Amino acid sequence: MIFVQLRREYTDGDAGIIIVYNRVPKCGSTLLVRIFQILSNRTRAFTFRQSQELRHYRYSTEEQHTLVTDLVRYSYNVSYQRVVYEQHFHFVNLPSTSKNIFYYINQLRDPLERTLSEFDFERYIGGSLGAGHANLFLHPSLRNLTMDECVSTGDPTRCLTKLYGVYSPISFFCGQSSFCDDTVSRPTSDAALSQAKSNIERYYTHIGILEYIQSSLELLEHIQPSIFTGVQIQTDEEIWDYCRKATTTLFHPAGTCKMGNVDNNNMTAVDSQLKVKGIKNLRIADTSVFSTMISVNPCITCMMTGEKCVDMIKQG
Repeated sequence: MIFVQLRREYTDGDAGIIIVYNRVPKCGSTLLVRIFQILSNRTRAFTFRQSQELRHYRYSTEEQHTLVTDLVRYSYNVSYQRVVYEQHFHFVNLPSTSKNIFYYINQLRDPLERTLSEFDFERYIGGSLGAGHANLFLHPSLRNLTMDECVSTGDPTRCLTKLYGVYSPISFFCGQSSFCDDTVSRPTSDAALSQAKSNIERYYTHIGILEYIQSSLELLEHIQPSIFTGVQIQTDEEIWDYCRKATTTLFHPAGTCKMGNVDNNNMTAVDSQLKVKGIKNLRIADTSVFSTMISVNPCITCMMTGEKCVDMIKQG
């Protein structure tokens, strides 16, 4: 199912149109951002602006005013050409004027798939240090916790909170009111859900579903053809072009100096004492000695490898 509220198509006589995509994390937003980038460069039907703010979800009154001023100024600087603006943040009611009109779009995902994706992402890929680092926003005791362990060792609902690395999608539609704030507690109140529904019905022109991405893009183009004509990924070559441009390595390199039996296995570089084959007084103690990559974040395992190496050096 794709939620959409049909509205009139924009005409050349309209004021400056600013479409705000306050993207919900782990709902395919990186894919959608890349599609918008490609479309903007190809058609020049709109200017696509990306925010540099990755985790600034909550806005004070002053910050909301600054955001409005910044977007209006940007619209003026591009001669009121249509603008699509993306950023991860909870809904902000940006007031339209005679010069600028704000509309909102978003994309969601199967709730369970999104929860599992964000739970793992916050531990093994994302985080304040960038891709590939453990998230320092999580307590150290939670960084290597699996979802199965979280659910089976206490109240399962706690696994769906910011404390455990899962942000509520409700907040991205509920807004900046205190009862919408999932950084304090899980916004499961009727008031938060009611406000989110009200904002969707009043302000959002389109909310797509990741599992139906092609249909979502088709509908987005149908609703706003003067902006999103050509947004659909139609050919295998377009899909491969996106993959080539967007794919990157997010996993920890490991196993380049594999540990094992150096006498019987030509693929091993170090023995069980971490000594490098054929070189005296040299040991290796990092993820390169792993024979296979472990299934959890390697930080702790790597540290223990270093401590074990120190013990072996002391023992001679």
